[in-house]
Amino acid sequence: GDGKVTLYWDSSPEKSYDAFLANIGGDGHHFEGYRIYRSSDPAFQDALNITNGQGTPQFMSPLAVFDLKDGIQGYDSLGIDGIHYYLGDDSGLKHSFVDTTAKNGFTYYYAVVSYSKGFTTGGILPAESPIRVNLKADGSVVLGPNVARVVPEAPAAGYVNATLGTVKRVEGATTSTISYEIVDPKAVKNQHKYYITFQDTLITTPGAPDTLTTKNYSLIDSTTGVTLVYRNPYFSDTYEQPVIEGFRLHFHNASAVELDDSTSKWNDKNVPNFVFEKFVAPGGISGELRPDDYKVFFGNVGMDTSVDFNYAGVDFPGEPVNFRVLNTTTGKYLKFGFLELDKTGGAGKLSAQGSKKDRIVFLEPNPQDSLVVTWWFYLSAQPDTSLGQTIPMPGDTAYIKLKKPFLANDVFGFTTTTQHVDQNLEKVQLDNIKVVPNPYLGSAQWEVKNPYTTGRGTRSLHFTHLPANCTIRIYTVDGELVQTLYHNSAISDGTEDWNMLSRDNLSISYGVYIYYVDAPGIGSKIGKFAVIK
Repeated sequence: GDGKVTLYWDSSPEKSYDAFLANIGGDGHHFEGYRIYRSSDPAFQDALNITNGQGTPQFMSPLAVFDLKDGIQGYDSLGIDGIHYYLGDDSGLKHSFVDTTAKNGFTYYYAVVSYSKGFTTGGILPAESPIRVNLKADGSVVLGPNVARVVPEAPAAGYVNATLGTVKRVEGATTSTISYEIVDPKAVKNQHKYYITFQDTLITTPGAPDTLTTKNYSLIDSTTGVTLVYRNPYFSDTYEQPVIEGFRLHFHNASAVELDDSTSKWNDKNVPNFVFEKFVAPGGISGELRPDDYKVFFGNVGMDTSVDFNYAGVDFPGEPVNFRVLNTTTGKYLKFGFLELDKTGGAGKLSAQGSKKDRIVFLEPNPQDSLVVTWWFYLSAQPDTSLGQTIPMPGDTAYIKLKKPFLANDVFGFTTTTQHVDQNLEKVQLDNIKVVPNPYLGSAQWEVKNPYTTGRGTRSLHFTHLPANCTIRIYTVDGELVQTLYHNSAISDGTEDWNMLSRDNLSISYGVYIYYVDAPGIGSKIGKFAVIK
């Protein structure tokens, strides 16, 4: 990436088992965490900077450590040669890491190693998986499976990153949301449509409250018909979702179906706050958690009529009332019972007097079209007349908004767009082309050392922010052609590295040079740079 490097890896080390440790009384499941090392040297010598008691380099300094939340943390108690291995701080496991301290143009070697917790009683120290790097006689490097060589660069001119667009709710009424991050732009497919579906659970246990929560989610690529994630039950904001085809989803899920205090309100601030909760009655009878939104409108007595309702053995006959209830999710008005305990302000009016609080009991149809009890609604306290408070009056409205977790009727969708080049943007960004360093003062910091012979390594001058396909011609100020470079790279890499040799394979002399970048169908750019030896 541009000024960054993203690493991600699988969880296979977490399944490892050490039969020897198990046989001597230790924990065979010895995996403890991951360490990330970075070096500019393929042998990782510059990371080997923790010395033992005799001053000999013994351990490498990690760039990051991710370990299990298992109470095993800090330094191991055994130690070796006067130093102790750091086991982490119970940070929790991760399977990706973004190094934002990387600089463009520099060559880095990264290693991801897993390490064990050791066995103190058996005198066994923590151990790491090996870093396998072979340096050949010609200077080339063969990397092991847990090592990567990376040169971060600015992308090509006109580069547009991969995206999932907006992850939108296409069905259902949940208030929960889904976001994402692009981990690996190269792996994101183009114009694939995905859907996220859910299962929920209504748990009813005698003597315990029922809860309507999210059970799991599935991710389907509808373009290919492949189910990529099947019924994953983890939704915590802190849970690390898997990387799927280059992206990672993040779920922001409500914990339960409950009133959203931040959006639920009266239109009139002079009415006391209302209480909206699941209906409860003696004997463990409770209402159904209906994940809908509502409005309660108030007017004159007679605008609607309650139905006969029995609560705790007490009959509350239907009567004309001064309110009506709308389910705004379904767009239908409800039938309701009215537990009228206070009639000091007149019959059929919602009010509260001391401990006597009138309650509206919501009655809604189930799939069999029978009425079932869901919620009830009442004033939180008797109106305080000294503060100008009143019971609900004609024209007042209570807005009831619920927090809703992901439920079975919710479906989210999004369409991916892979990384690409915008040709219009490409033309505009031709002016961003640069030569780095400019001037070139004898060397550049990113030049790789010569590992075997004396003298300096290959010189390196970079042309950056180039179009993906272009030709670079370098001239002296007298117009003599020095070298021609053909740049043809992935769109994520807009840099061409020149070894500062002429077309005759000779080192160029000091002075000022002119470069001409020609990008067919896009445009051209002329610039100059200086070389000082």
